[in-house]
Amino acid sequence: MRIFTKINCWGVKQILSILLFLVSFTGNAQSARSLDSILASLDNRGLYIAPIIYSSCIYCSAGTKITEVNKDSVRINKRLFMVSSFDENLREMAKKYSDKVLILKLYALLLDTERDLYANALLCDLFDNRKLGKLLGIKREDWVTSGRQKCDMEFWKTYLNSRGFVNDDKPVNYY
Repeated sequence: MRIFTKINCWGVKQILSILLFLVSFTGNAQSARSLDSILASLDNRGLYIAPIIYSSCIYCSAGTKITEVNKDSVRINKRLFMVSSFDENLREMAKKYSDKVLILKLYALLLDTERDLYANALLCDLFDNRKLGKLLGIKREDWVTSGRQKCDMEFWKTYLNSRGFVNDDKPVNYY
């Protein structure tokens, strides 16, 4: 009877370790799939960019003077705009999936006519939030006809090449 119990315990331990391995393996595959599914759900028609409003209050009590705000205490690179239609935290996604993976997937979406403006906005939000203000309230048709699409695509190609994210010497594909 004791031998039977040891065999059952050994078998249960093996099965549990195999299940644990499979769960961790599928978890990694699931995270890659979820990034793809998140990016596949993007649509230029659903893009909405909003300004971020910060409140800066200076408190004073009776009889004290209001002093100037220390310039060192002010963050220079505050985010001014956000892609409010994007439900995920872009910076957390960059940490979770790695910067390079996210950036390469967004760069590839610049060639997709259904997601190019959205991908451009997310790249702006990730690298230079002030550029996001130029996309405030713009529609894809206006973005393309004004020539800003060509400029933005050329900018991302040059910028990402210089940062070592891509090695792209092909000409930019303008629709």
